[in-house]
Amino acid sequence: MRSLALAVALVAPGAAFALPIPLHLADGATWTMTSTHEREVRNGPDPSFSVTVVKRLTWRPGKTGGGLLHQEHVSTTANSGIPPELAFTQTLSIPIDFEVDDDLAPIRIKNADEAREAALALMAKAGGDQKASVWPPETKKRILDAMIQALVARDLHMIAGGQDTDLALGEAVEAVGDVESPIGGPPLKVLNRVLLESYDAKAGKAVVVITSDLDPKSFAGVAGEMARQLAPNAKPAPTPNGAGLDVKLSSRCRSEIDLATGLALETKCESARNVSSAEDHRASIDRWTITQTLPGHP
Repeated sequence: MRSLALAVALVAPGAAFALPIPLHLADGATWTMTSTHEREVRNGPDPSFSVTVVKRLTWRPGKTGGGLLHQEHVSTTANSGIPPELAFTQTLSIPIDFEVDDDLAPIRIKNADEAREAALALMAKAGGDQKASVWPPETKKRILDAMIQALVARDLHMIAGGQDTDLALGEAVEAVGDVESPIGGPPLKVLNRVLLESYDAKAGKAVVVITSDLDPKSFAGVAGEMARQLAPNAKPAPTPNGAGLDVKLSSRCRSEIDLATGLALETKCESARNVSSAEDHRASIDRWTITQTLPGHP
């Protein structure tokens, strides 16, 4: 996250003085992360649900920045919408070793092959492995890796957005990013904004807010290209509006940062998704509350 702020500072010499909030973690620091994910389905066939996953994290610094983060599953609780006997489908129970950036965002999974085997075993236990047996190897790897990211790395990416920042108080930093398209095809472009909302040195706390909104031009380009691929000889060329296709995506995360350690002790995120066509309409809101204890405190 700090590289983004530095890039903006270089092109905005008149910007206010930045307040760096680096991570300060001892080698071997261990703490607990608790994540509650709630999905409210407002229109669509899938059920709403709520699930809580608890994990233990252990940090080892790298020689030139970043480091290793060891993640161990502690418990999974299906609060609502998911049968208790299927709570295991919400995460991988094996330990995961991540290479992470300075903000603790995962870069890669070191035991990726073991994680893929665990994901396949999870699918088999849940009765959804029939299709996996006929997937081509590259397709199988791609689908399993996306599944693993959602099960074991998504929460870490969400809290990392507020960690290791270097921002001026009250001045938003903007950057373009990519998100997975809900209609398939290439990723969609989103505009991300990062804001240091408050900084209280006496209380040892800061608040970082991150918002993300879909670039409508990006959606129009992706949807139009998909329509042309489906009907390459159509005259006139098909357009996404002609099929009544529309996608709206937005998200907001608010992280309360402990200045002594740099950890996001509480992160609350809300993500809204609305996908509609002439024949269908799907709408849902996902909410996460992710807490981290101070290192050494269970």
